[in-house]
Amino acid sequence: MNLAELETRTRLTFDTSFPMDMFDLNGKRQSGAALERVLKHLNLLRGLRGISTHAHILSENTSRPAQGSLFASGFAALTLAAVTAMGLDISEMDLSRLARRGSGSACDPSRRIQRMAKRQHDFDSFAFSIAPPEHWELVDCIALIEAEQKKTGSSEGHTLARAAHYKERG
Repeated sequence: MNLAELETRTRLTFDTSFPMDMFDLNGKRQSGAALERVLKHLNLLRGLRGISTHAHILSENTSRPAQGSLFASGFAALTLAAVTAMGLDISEMDLSRLARRGSGSACDPSRRIQRMAKRQHDFDSFAFSIAPPEHWELVDCIALIEAEQKKTGSSEGHTLARAAHYKERG
């Protein structure tokens, strides 16, 4: 299910005059881990056209930083902005495959209700529409219990959960 009220608007510009890649999120220039994660995905996308031109990514998001929905919508928007800026015409399935490489929850660039066909390989891990948004009357409620950024991001939390050892209770 997608959350229509949480929006991400991303504009990506490639320009040979840029001395480096830049990423602005909600008016603030990003660096460190946030920039690295975005550039890793951008490099994957640039590889589709074999280009190395630097880019400026300007993104506005209504979600708070380091919330899962920020990464989901952010990587979906980045993927769509990059393929559009590169002049690529690719299918919804391929957009889904590419977006989920940045964030597993980002497989819905078209903002439709989708079912995730998650498998072990990139070629068969994608989302597909099962109904248009108006098909069901769905309501989602998000309760923020803290205003600060999460101490443990979702990606790190997934890794920690996989590594955890649990005792079975009999």
